[in-house]
Amino acid sequence: MKTRYAIIIASLVILSACRKEDTTPVLNTDIRIVNTALDLAVKVDPGWNLVYSKQSSVASGKTRVYSLERKSVSFKVVNAADTTVKLYEQTISFNSPLYTMYVIGQAPTFEAIVKEENNFPFIAFTDRIPVKADSVVNVRFINLSPNSVPLKVKIVTVTGNEVDNLPYKEFGVWKKYTATAASTIYSFQLRDATSDVLITTFNFTANATNRFKNVSLIVKGLQGTTTGTNAFGVMTVNHF
Repeated sequence: MKTRYAIIIASLVILSACRKEDTTPVLNTDIRIVNTALDLAVKVDPGWNLVYSKQSSVASGKTRVYSLERKSVSFKVVNAADTTVKLYEQTISFNSPLYTMYVIGQAPTFEAIVKEENNFPFIAFTDRIPVKADSVVNVRFINLSPNSVPLKVKIVTVTGNEVDNLPYKEFGVWKKYTATAASTIYSFQLRDATSDVLITTFNFTANATNRFKNVSLIVKGLQGTTTGTNAFGVMTVNHF
């Protein structure tokens, strides 16, 4: 009997020694929630089966980042004031490192746009250690103002447009702007793309906070509204 037990134990030891350790790395995804919806706070369940009453909300004009395992998940967004009201419920297959979800619109029509951020401009590591602190910041405009006309974007001191035509829910291309050791202010004019009428001006400061980063300038609020939480303007989102 003892011999039999010894054989079993020896077999288990051999099997354990032969078993290969799983060294497959777990890949993660970061998804940033950007809430530009008017008069709406939201709560998010990124596939974790959360209890909404125990979660904080993402207010209008705010952002929050969730880190998830890179796989398919059931993603939900609800109205923070009434969590039985689902604004978004879809299975998202996360295949890339970075995503952004834009919650947009105004009552009664709210929606969410999920963007796989696979076209961020690459900033070489060597560019982060220059002899001087001079370098660039990459900027794109996004029009998420629900009643906005198509926009053009100009810089006061530059001939030509930074953006030619940007309708609601459209994304501009990335453009590179100098960000030197001293702060540089770019005065962006938002104009009606058809009539060229000036709607508003936004001063963007390129400095140490956003140097070497990719920055979205998001047009939000209601065109024609100049005060309050729904004022037409630009929200800055530093991605990385």
